[in-house]
Amino acid sequence: IVLAALKSDVKAYHHVADHLKYDPEILELYKGEISFEKQILIARMKNKGGHNLKLCEDYWRDDRDVVLAAVSNYGSVLETVSPFLKADKEIVLAALKSDVKAYHHIADHLKDDPEILELAKGGISLVTEKQKNIENQTWSKEKRRLVDKFRVGDGHEIRNCEDCW
Repeated sequence: IVLAALKSDVKAYHHVADHLKYDPEILELYKGEISFEKQILIARMKNKGGHNLKLCEDYWRDDRDVVLAAVSNYGSVLETVSPFLKADKEIVLAALKSDVKAYHHIADHLKDDPEILELAKGGISLVTEKQKNIENQTWSKEKRRLVDKFRVGDGHEIRNCEDCW
């Protein structure tokens, strides 16, 4: 509500509760520029490592610019950011470009996005549980067929088949 009020009229800042007046987003809207603290934090995320986002105050994990800088450097930090940023496609893509393991932390509705799948498939098996079950059933049938086929005999062929399993 406060952010919406400030977006429509900056003078509303004078009516903001004292404990909110130093919130980075509120100050940013009021001053019309990125706060010095935020500039420093973004630079540190880019230069010293995005993993440092884990040590920051919670409100920085809700700040899109700070999170984007952090995940661009260290994608796995996506785990610690707010849910609405895990659903932001630009942030998710930046995280995956730096670490495909970040795929496990993105919003569910983005997990089937073709662009995201293309980036992520390099390092993670993206097979859904349903696909795994189908593959396991198929593999089990094939395995049973081979075992039955080689059950008769000296067993030598079975050892060769088991190497493939």
